[in-house]
Amino acid sequence: MKINFSFKNFKTLAGISLLFCLLTLAFTACNKKSDDATEISYSNIAGVNATENAMTDFYINSSLTNTTPVGPGQAVGYFSVLPTANVADFRTTATSSIISSTTISCNGGSFYSVVLGDGNSIVTLEDDRTLPQAGKIRIRFLNMSTYLTNAIDFGDSNTGNKVITGVANKVATGYFEIDPSITSMAVYNAGSTTPLFSVPVGLQAGHVYIFLVTGTANNTITGKLLTQL
Repeated sequence: MKINFSFKNFKTLAGISLLFCLLTLAFTACNKKSDDATEISYSNIAGVNATENAMTDFYINSSLTNTTPVGPGQAVGYFSVLPTANVADFRTTATSSIISSTTISCNGGSFYSVVLGDGNSIVTLEDDRTLPQAGKIRIRFLNMSTYLTNAIDFGDSNTGNKVITGVANKVATGYFEIDPSITSMAVYNAGSTTPLFSVPVGLQAGHVYIFLVTGTANNTITGKLLTQL
């Protein structure tokens, strides 16, 4: 079984696109003389490539967000958008043809991750950026594999202790606040004590993570850890 561990951290981008800067400036100018002007609470969207080998570009409302291709196990964002319906899509870098698209009903002040999987699957997650307690981490899990479609468990491969059991395919778990003592994350068939595979993880206290399962065949299933915060 191929074990391929790779990740790219994604964090809030400092800049807002020119369009939204202009909108904000216009909004401010129009309300400069008003004492009760309402400020816009932007939404924030990130794109995550959880495919096996696709090189992609991530678009929001038909605008390209990335300057270099978003490869497997990589993410781009967050990007600030107006709190309304926003269209996000992944396209092939070579041809710009749409792989998969989704519309997100965004709430102001919220953060979202749009996750692309193999088989043109796409899952939108609302991210909770609450920091863990001192000495802890927060982690959630998502299985995007088109091969491993049954329910699975996640746990510590060194101790055999499970973090969560019975995770359905393409359904993200909630966040778990745990000690950062796990050095190797194992994936099991639900109820099994024998790992299907495990990957090394470098968890650090104070951070928020998502662990993704990807792959289209027995010899390509793998896990990818991304740092959300």
